[in-house]
Amino acid sequence: MRAPQPEPPIPGSFATPSLLAWIVNGKYVMSLPLYRIEADLKACGATISRQDMANWMMNVHARWLAKVHERMKVELLSHVRIHADETTVQVLMYFVKSVFRV
Repeated sequence: MRAPQPEPPIPGSFATPSLLAWIVNGKYVMSLPLYRIEADLKACGATISRQDMANWMMNVHARWLAKVHERMKVELLSHVRIHADETTVQVLMYFVKSVFRV
């Protein structure tokens, strides 16, 4: 007896969930361009074109990540402040004394 094969994440594609996760991680977490991911896959013996991977990324975004993206946008825009720059900057005391008359 065999269990039924699960539905593929992208109908009509041979991309598995783990392959898609690996490509998404490489592209968006590790900041690798698709040509580098293509070269890594080729070194492992898998020939997958950049065009296929780009199409898969668009499909993954449309199917699942767009919902997450929209929810994050709603949450972000519900706050009064959406960005704060906490970069430390050296303040020259001459400038502070002349401007604020300290």
